[in-house]
Amino acid sequence: MDRPLPSYTLAPLPALRARRDTLARLASLTNSLRPYPFQADGAAKLCTRRAHLLGDDMGLGKTVQALLALPDRARAVVVCPASVEEHWRRETRRWRPDLEPLPASRSLWVWPEPGQVRVARWSM
Repeated sequence: MDRPLPSYTLAPLPALRARRDTLARLASLTNSLRPYPFQADGAAKLCTRRAHLLGDDMGLGKTVQALLALPDRARAVVVCPASVEEHWRRETRRWRPDLEPLPASRSLWVWPEPGQVRVARWSM
């Protein structure tokens, strides 16, 4: 009595499916730019969680990962030291041409509209 073996289809877990979909979206967003594999993985991980802390050494692309993790037509406020304010705006234009980087003014605060990233300089 030989019975056929059952066949199983392996489907990715929801988190892995979301990560795969995110990586595909990242590839379409960045035009000819390609993030390093660890940056793409970090951005995908950021996308699958409600809250996450991204901590890497200097120069490993935390800015790129954070920008790539933003959804389409996102509203974002970046609070950063004055020394990297222009860096955030430049990297936003480079990696996310669909988002508009704008300075944030302390004297006249305006919340970002969909598709805008407000970059606020923080100084003590």
